[in-house]
Amino acid sequence: MTENEFEGEYLGGHPKVPDERHVKLHLDEEKLAVTKYDHPNEPLFSIQYTEISGVQNLPNNGVSSTARTFLFLGAVLAILALLFLGMFGLFLGLFLVCLGLISLAFSHGKPHLTLGFKDELGMEQKAVFKMKKPDEALRAVYDRAVEAKKK
Repeated sequence: MTENEFEGEYLGGHPKVPDERHVKLHLDEEKLAVTKYDHPNEPLFSIQYTEISGVQNLPNNGVSSTARTFLFLGAVLAILALLFLGMFGLFLGLFLVCLGLISLAFSHGKPHLTLGFKDELGMEQKAVFKMKKPDEALRAVYDRAVEAKKK
């Protein structure tokens, strides 16, 4: 990865690409290009820096699916153990609940990078990304957008 590339997950927001994907953000002189991670020469879409209206990192307050799964399975297994399975099932259920609680404690991950921009039709859009290095990506995109607006 170069200083002008950032890896992450595209979560949605552009009409051309409605589904989630593993992507790279490529920052060149005039635009930000979003490409599939494994096909960096095929842009999914691009955004001119002059069309960017907002760049921010929003907190990720969601609960991970791993935490939900462990909590649910652990609770069900613990209840079934009390009724039918005996002590081993109870311990296994409580162990899964503990894994779920640990997973829950660490599930508040990195913030989501949100880019407000005008699309080809002049409509305001917001693309959302879960980046590996959200703060670095935010600064890089913001600096490029500010420089483009000054020209």
